Amino acid sequence: LKDIAAPVGVTPAMIHYYFGSKHELLESVVNQAVAPVSSAIQQLREQPETEATLLNVIALVLSGNGRSSEAEPLAERSLKITQQLHPGDHPAVAQRLNSLATVRQRLGRAEQAEPMFAQVLDMCRRLYEGDHHMVSASLANLANVQEDLGRLREAEALYAQALEMDRR
Repeated sequence: LKDIAAPVGVTPAMIHYYFGSKHELLESVVNQAVAPVSSAIQQLREQPETEATLLNVIALVLSGNGRSSEAEPLAERSLKITQQLHPGDHPAVAQRLNSLATVRQRLGRAEQAEPMFAQVLDMCRRLYEGDHHMVSASLANLANVQEDLGRLREAEALYAQALEMDRR
């Protein structure tokens, strides 16, 4: 708390009094940052591409800060909007599907995330030719979820493919 308090000219005791811990302080900061964006999303209903992008960003921020249960419905809505705008294979659909899979993996639901990551990989292989970084990243994501599922041989093979692709 000292490192946080000193630059803003308050005592650690004051931060502790108002927030309790660094975690609660961070949560307060995230909530304050998300509130105006959530309000803006309501105003963007006529701009679905922007709405979907903002929903995806908010979902990833929430999930990255341990709030994946709050992030999941936002990621689902973002994917739904994007699929309506871009039926079939599209980079934005792959990105949003990957985000939802990531949220579900962070929720401890690797068995739900795995087919989604596989779908992202298949889509990226159709969208990008050769050794594209999106294909490599998708291989690594699928390997990671395979590892979570205890499928270590499959994970190792996928990691090796991703590494080899990145080296080329």
